[in-house]
Parts: sequence; C-alpha cells; structure tokens
Amino acid sequence: MKDYQTGQRKALLDFFAQNSTEAFSADQIVSLLGTEKVSRSAVYRNIDRMLQEGLLRKSQSPDGRKALYQYVDCRQDCNRIHLQCGKCGRIFHMENVSDEERLKSVLDSSGFHLDEHATMLPGTCRSCHLASGEAKEGRHGH
Repeated sequence: MKDYQTGQRKALLDFFAQNSTEAFSADQIVSLLGTEKVSRSAVYRNIDRMLQEGLLRKSQSPDGRKALYQYVDCRQDCNRIHLQCGKCGRIFHMENVSDEERLKSVLDSSGFHLDEHATMLPGTCRSCHLASGEAKEGRHGH
C-alpha cells in the first residue's frame, strides 16, 4: 500500500512532532489545529492509522475519561517503561539504565513478564510536584 500524505496528515504529523513531550486528546488536537486545517474525521482516521504504524502512543487522561495521544520519537526501539504525570498528562521515557535494571531484576525474581510496549507508570512529574507545593513541605507521596 502506497504511503501518501494528505495535507491534513502532514499537519497532524507536524503537530505531534513539534509537541512530542505532550499528550493530547482528539478534541484538543481539533481545537488547537482548527477545523480549517484538519477535519475532526481526519483527526480520528489519522490517529488510528498512526497508532497502527507505531507513530503514536495511546494513554488515558488523568481522570480516565479521555484517550490521549503522544508522538513516539523512538520508532525503532521504544519498548521502554514510560512514566505518566497524573496532573499534566505528560509522558516520559524511563531513561535511567540502573532503574530499568532494578525493575528487570524484580521481574526476573518474581517470574512476572511485562508487556513493555504498553507499560505506563503513573505519578507526578517534577514540574507539577514543585508547583503543588509538596516539595517545599517535604512530602514525598510515600
């Protein structure tokens, strides 16, 4: 099947690439791009296709009511654990090798197998944590 790009698909790809550290609902995308640039049906159609192609990662909004989509900038090897902020919705790759090794050790000892393509750990990012004032009060959320 020939991979051609319509203007609407290109607008969506550009949008996701320029905002790769954030996750958006389909409604947010339509609102931010405007219906004159990309139609609502084109957003849904292209999101489905981009998910199948591995260009986007799907997660849930912090309240669990909406699907969020984020650009995957590591198409070749993105089988990492991801961290999602429950306040702002941003998704981060677990970059620390020692953390990944520690997790692997726990999984190996328990015999538990994760689907690393769909692993999302909830929490609070540094920015939201600092903004909430918890850091100033010394609370760590344990």
